[in-house]
Amino acid sequence: MSESGDRTQANMDLALEQVCRELDGELTGVRGVMRSLRRENEMPYALFEDESKVSRAFPTKEEAIKKADEAGLLEIDANGKPTLVSGLTIKPCSPDEEKKSDEDLDWVPNTG
Repeated sequence: MSESGDRTQANMDLALEQVCRELDGELTGVRGVMRSLRRENEMPYALFEDESKVSRAFPTKEEAIKKADEAGLLEIDANGKPTLVSGLTIKPCSPDEEKKSDEDLDWVPNTG
């Protein structure tokens, strides 16, 4: 290969290297956005009575509803739709400070 050809190849290699760095930077940004979206979808939920949190946090709203059903806290309304017993809601919450297992008490509704 001639000296001119060597320079052309070297310039092409440098250009390719630059494009790869830029793409890697963009991919890193995309990965960050994807991680952020996954975290949003993993927002913990808990059972609340009025404004008081009365359960541990669950990884998803669906899991919180399932546990409420297992605990007998869902009723069937007049339209045949399952609803939480009066005064209870499931809302997003902060994660629990300590991880709790399924053996831990999930519901602590106020009885007074």
